[in-house]
Amino acid sequence: MNLPNDPRRRTDTRRRATHFIYYKGTLYRRSFEGIFMRCLSNDEKVQAMEETHSGVCGAHQSGPKVHFRIKRMGYYWPTMVKDCIDYAKRCQACQFHANLIHQPPEPLHPTVAS
Repeated sequence: MNLPNDPRRRTDTRRRATHFIYYKGTLYRRSFEGIFMRCLSNDEKVQAMEETHSGVCGAHQSGPKVHFRIKRMGYYWPTMVKDCIDYAKRCQACQFHANLIHQPPEPLHPTVAS
């Protein structure tokens, strides 16, 4: 492994490397709880967001909820939160039903307390 020549970048690389482990051809990141989460490639992260948001186990939840579920399943990538929020914002079904009020408005009736 070649470290950068710049002392600050070298220190930063060493500090960040302590959170990762490469085991049997797969990169993992150690979470705060000590659990190893598998790092996903670009194709895998899109598939994970699709399945979690609108797949069999999904219910078209918000971006932070999708992030929480993917993290709980043991997956990681550096831009996880931002990508999940962007994915949920681009979902056609969520955009169609987002601001829809499902119950028609009814006039208010005054009540008198006795």
